[in-house]
Amino acid sequence: MNNILKNPKTNAACISMFTVFYVISFFLASFGGFSKLIFNNGTADYRLPFWTTWSEFLAAGYHWYIVFILTAITIVIVFILLLRGGTYDEYHISVLLKLFVLAVVLTFIAIAVFFLMILWDSRGVVEKFAFFILLHWTFVVISDFIFVLIYRRK
Repeated sequence: MNNILKNPKTNAACISMFTVFYVISFFLASFGGFSKLIFNNGTADYRLPFWTTWSEFLAAGYHWYIVFILTAITIVIVFILLLRGGTYDEYHISVLLKLFVLAVVLTFIAIAVFFLMILWDSRGVVEKFAFFILLHWTFVVISDFIFVLIYRRK
C-alpha cells in the first residue's frame, strides 16, 4: 500500500475517478428526471426551512454550480500533483493514510446520520441523499486540496 501511495499520480488518479463518478452520477440523474423526484418542488408543505431551501436549490438546478466548483478544484489538485514530480516520503504517506481513515470514519458517521434522518422523516429522500453525496464529495475534495497545498513541494 505504501508503494502505491508514494506516487502523487496515484492520488491524482483516485481523486479524478472519484470526481468523474459523481459528475456522471449527477449528469445521469439530471436526465432521469431528478427535479421531478424532489419532494418539495414548491407544491408540498414541508415545515423544515433548511430542507425547503435545499429542495428549491436542487429543483432550480443550482447543484450544478457545486459540481462545477468541485470539478475545478479537482483539476487544480491533479495539475499540482502532476507538476510535483518525485514521490512522497513516509511522513507524507502517513498523513495521507490518516486523511483516508478520517474520511472513511466520517463517511460511516454520515451514513448513519443519513439513515436516521430517513427513518425519522422519509419525505425528501432524494434531497437528503443529494445533500449527503455533495457533502461527502466536498469534504474529500477539500481535504485532498489542503493536503496537496501543504505538501506540494518535494
